Amino acid sequence: MNSAGFLADLEAKPAALRALADELHTVIWPVERGARLLLTGMGSSWFAADTAARRLRRAGVHAVADLASVQSSYPPDPSLTVVGITANGTSKETLELLRSHHGTSGSIMLTNRDVASPPVDQTLRMRAGEEVGGVSCRSYVHTLVMLLRLEQQLTAGIPDLAERVGRAADAVASLLARRDEWLATMQLELAGPSGSWLLAPAERLGNALQGALMMREGPRRAADGCET
Repeated sequence: MNSAGFLADLEAKPAALRALADELHTVIWPVERGARLLLTGMGSSWFAADTAARRLRRAGVHAVADLASVQSSYPPDPSLTVVGITANGTSKETLELLRSHHGTSGSIMLTNRDVASPPVDQTLRMRAGEEVGGVSCRSYVHTLVMLLRLEQQLTAGIPDLAERVGRAADAVASLLARRDEWLATMQLELAGPSGSWLLAPAERLGNALQGALMMREGPRRAADGCET
């Protein structure tokens, strides 16, 4: 992880989110209502997929999330649509799972860059831009937003999604602008003698897992995410 690049990635977050909010109305998922959904990925991608699958089930959509590294998941089936999430388009496990379904199940890749000959029917871009720090920070949030767009499309829910994303961008900008007021105190609070333990309810567990992952990949501190 490149710390200077990571900081630059974080500082670019508000603008990237605002741009995504402006473009959300153009995002059309190639998924029909009534389809069975398997959301899959590794690391941050799976954290977001798990959060989205819970939301989709509560809205009445048949959706589950599996780590792409599972030995086996749903068998290929025409009634199934597999959404493989890989920010850089190179996750070996995610590509293998997509490949095992290609040609039988519907298959979609959600990614942040062009992929040569992806083993899928269609590709959607998450529009997070290049992350030069080497850590998927913007990609995680953009994945969540894109999966919320899928929920909106399938359920006619979240009518103000674009507005919410815009408010999130404003909130991130405010935190970054005021970091001199809170960052030093937060650093002391997080530097526990036995690691850092980030807590969240099941509905937002992905955020705790993502935060802990950032602490492990960045400052290389012991950290884990836990369900409250």
